[in-house]
Amino acid sequence: MRRLGIIGGTFDPVHTGHLIAAEEARDVLGLDHMMFIPARIPPHKQAWCISDAKHRLAMLHQAVDANPMFSVNPMELERTGPSFTVDTIRAIRTGYTVEDILFIMGHDSFHEIETWFQYQQLISLCRLVVVSRPGTPPVQPEHFSESIRRLFPHQVISLDSSSKRMDNVMTSPWRICFLIIAGLKVSASEIRFRVRTGRSIRYVVPDGVRQYIIDNHLYSEDSGGIEGNAYSAHK
Repeated sequence: MRRLGIIGGTFDPVHTGHLIAAEEARDVLGLDHMMFIPARIPPHKQAWCISDAKHRLAMLHQAVDANPMFSVNPMELERTGPSFTVDTIRAIRTGYTVEDILFIMGHDSFHEIETWFQYQQLISLCRLVVVSRPGTPPVQPEHFSESIRRLFPHQVISLDSSSKRMDNVMTSPWRICFLIIAGLKVSASEIRFRVRTGRSIRYVVPDGVRQYIIDNHLYSEDSGGIEGNAYSAHK
């Protein structure tokens, strides 16, 4: 495998925004495969507010198993302690034969990159593809911290997913790519809120994920369906 894309997160729940970002990055950058890796205990989040790993993993399988270019890897769920991305990338480099790893992350996460464990080593082990949501102002190199500018002065590019496939871009030495994607403006927190308040989540999550949420009463303390019933927050 030459080019492997990695997309991590809590996926609580996985939604169409995740899938669109993964597919656009795979297509535009000519990746051979996209691997979804759910986090066990993300260091930046409180464990008590995250759904059980078995549910998040099951929803991911519902969402991606029909796509042969996508897969789910539970390696972080099988660890003890917090999930550090740099450890995950090292494990993939050890366990897979791959020339290039691209880690797909959100615009908001990139702004916190200097708080990540061993972030400098992370960027040396893989390339970062920073996906911008619709309406998010593009980040320019002059907006970076002095540390990021010093580490990667000429290794940042910007792409638009409406462009043609960018196989030639992969031969350049960039480490950070800002990829603007025209997709749905949706977030997991918004989906949980919609469930809690009785709003429909049809079409913002895959049908299998929606049905899983209903069947397992996720993000709710009652046993009613999503549409037409009041929901309370999952604890």
